[in-house]
Amino acid sequence: MKKSLTLKEFLSIYGKNILKKSLEYHELDIKERECQNFATFGRLIIDTYHEDFTGFFLDSEIGILPDFDLIRYTKNSIFYMDFKDKADNSTLDKVKNKFIKQLPVLHSFNKENVFICLFEVEDLKFYVFDETGNKMVDSTLEDIYNFLKNYNSDILNNDLISDMKPKQYLIDPVREFDKFINNQYVLSSCQNSIVNSIANGNHGLYGVYGSGGTGKTLLALHLVKQDRFKKVAFFFTGNLREGHRELEEALDNVKFFRIKDLFVPSLDEYDLIVVDEAQRLKSSQIKTLDRQKNNSKVVFFYDSVHQILSSQENGQLLNSLIDNHNLFKLEKNVRSNAYISAFVEEVFNLRKKPNKKIDIYRLRDTIDLKYFENKQDAVTWIKECQSKGYSLLLPTGDNRNIASVDGFSGLLGAENPNTHAIIGSELDKVVTYVDECIKYDANGIIIKNSSEYYYIDNEFYINLSRAREKLALAIINNPDMYEAILNVVFELDNRNIHELPITLESSSDGEYTLRITQKDLNDMQADVTTKFTKEISKDGRTLTFKKSI
Repeated sequence: MKKSLTLKEFLSIYGKNILKKSLEYHELDIKERECQNFATFGRLIIDTYHEDFTGFFLDSEIGILPDFDLIRYTKNSIFYMDFKDKADNSTLDKVKNKFIKQLPVLHSFNKENVFICLFEVEDLKFYVFDETGNKMVDSTLEDIYNFLKNYNSDILNNDLISDMKPKQYLIDPVREFDKFINNQYVLSSCQNSIVNSIANGNHGLYGVYGSGGTGKTLLALHLVKQDRFKKVAFFFTGNLREGHRELEEALDNVKFFRIKDLFVPSLDEYDLIVVDEAQRLKSSQIKTLDRQKNNSKVVFFYDSVHQILSSQENGQLLNSLIDNHNLFKLEKNVRSNAYISAFVEEVFNLRKKPNKKIDIYRLRDTIDLKYFENKQDAVTWIKECQSKGYSLLLPTGDNRNIASVDGFSGLLGAENPNTHAIIGSELDKVVTYVDECIKYDANGIIIKNSSEYYYIDNEFYINLSRAREKLALAIINNPDMYEAILNVVFELDNRNIHELPITLESSSDGEYTLRITQKDLNDMQADVTTKFTKEISKDGRTLTFKKSI
């Protein structure tokens, strides 16, 4: 958990060898330039007013929005400052737009006063953001000081923004109808740019693609909500739900269809046609929609990697039909928290190491992993998870052949949603399972290991990636996968210790210096220097240093 800084505390450590370690202790991963800017601001306040202020956090982030450079919270206020070296009119306009995007998050904490400002470091100038006029206004150091002074009690020492959970700023537009209609959600700069490009573009085919959790469904529904389109057809390749009907009633110009009903409406009457989860379209359906490109904007939202669910569905054809300038990629996962996303990606590819910011202990705390020999043994635990608010997600099954999910027949009571029913949605807490129907290939990548009609490996991916806060996973009769997750993903295998490159440097006193440079699983550098005598013994996995007699 990040720790706050006081102005005098930071000035006391800035420029000293202890700065790096102190920032690590405060869990602040910031660049040298950011340190310089904060130090400059701190000196101005201290030198001018001879007063210290506490509770500052640097570089707060939630991923979907630009970072918050410097922020301070009290019971009744938020102080937020952005840093720029120089601020001409173009820069001021960019900062203003950044502030506008960040406003919904800042106001979500319901503080009586939110002070937003810019510090132009080179010229020591200040600007305040005027919300009522959406403009930047000249300000002074005295204005900054007065706000800090007036709100200098009940300081909060936790970073509210960094501590936000995805459900606080992201929504499932189908399940959370009221929030969607009332615009109580946040889009990233990339998402807003894509909407503007499509809305301002010409008739033709457009493609928006990204892996699970990048916000495709929310973006698709946000697009159809724009008032630039007279009549919109929205096709969904999963099951239409009650939320779709509510949206249809609220959006007068939008009609929702199942993809199976593609040939029912007259497509010529729609100026915008949107297809969500389009990687599941059949070739014949794609060709039908392709014929509309001269009369309408046809926008495909799709995942060409993990969410193709049967052999008859086609995701690659879309890439060949859509012009490159009309193709948009969503790269950043905005739906699930970083730990669930890292877990899912590494489970599917054991060689894909997570970002260095992923703490292994927090990862283990976010994921509840269990092993059972058979499905009957897993039922009690699954039901316990459900009693704690977890949603059970099961694979779809197969009407023609024996399927993985058949083993749960009659064991779990009431009907539970399958993969097709929840495509495009997300849930706070998910419990699901995987059995021997999938396995790892020689490269550590998950592949199908059954004859089911649907791609059970991709269904597994979808079910895992629906979770926003917690994920509970039962591994059933698949010890190899269980061991791989424990050893590689949860880092319980220490075999890499004796494989590290080691160099020995002798000294005149008869001792040696052991130098190990380890690029560990989180891509962090760790230099360890230890003195020991000549005798070294290895017991397979451990280096033991012994004094010579």
